[in-house]
Amino acid sequence: MTSQTVPDSRRISWSRMKSLLGMQRRELLRDGRSFWFSFLFPFAILGLFLLIFGSIDAYSGGEGAVDQIIAMSLFMAVTSIAFTATASPLATLRRDGVLRLLSTTPVSRAEFLITHIPVRLVLVAFQTLVILLLGWLLDAFSLRVIPAAVGVSLLGMVLFGSLGYLLGGVLPGPDAASNLGTLVQLLAFFLSGLVFPLEAFPAQLESLLTYMPFTFFADLLLSVLTGIPAVHPVWLSVMVVLGTSLVFSFVAARIFRWEE
Repeated sequence: MTSQTVPDSRRISWSRMKSLLGMQRRELLRDGRSFWFSFLFPFAILGLFLLIFGSIDAYSGGEGAVDQIIAMSLFMAVTSIAFTATASPLATLRRDGVLRLLSTTPVSRAEFLITHIPVRLVLVAFQTLVILLLGWLLDAFSLRVIPAAVGVSLLGMVLFGSLGYLLGGVLPGPDAASNLGTLVQLLAFFLSGLVFPLEAFPAQLESLLTYMPFTFFADLLLSVLTGIPAVHPVWLSVMVVLGTSLVFSFVAARIFRWEE
């Protein structure tokens, strides 16, 4: 017996979305490996860098090290949820035929993707608050910095989360999604100016990296947490991150596949 995919042009049903929200929460918690890795990995990064720089009071320029370590940890929190807890589980659901079964129901792609987001946003918000409170306890910054840092982190989740949905919506299986997601995560982490200053790269590469979307996000993080003057105006960074997110989201919704 063959199944027919229900068109995605239906109106969104709030009752279906309410049921889907519960399903999405259970699905995230059921995938223990992805959930616990994406949840604990940023704290492991935080502890590792604090251990490495524990005996260093400041960088050569006089800035404290802890605030930049907090920025790195937030970056890893956002990207881990976006790729490990989003792209890979989506590819798993397709491989196991769960998405194919959903395609035979009244559930639309838009409803599925919209309800997939809130659980992950809540998780990122919780991680962000814990990391920022640890930074405050370590005297890296004042409490008044925390609201802005939470906002920037959620903005980053919108950026990388939309990319995670794009990857998870088309890649053939969780291994491909996990491997490519990890590659994108590490490249963005090391090339965004968080770990190495952009000035350390060759001039042509520096010019290219300066205008990459993930660099705009890192620029916002660093300026909020460390007080280092932003490379780009805040309004421009926000517009670039949101604009890129909209493009990724539109493409993800258009090419999202229910089955292999």
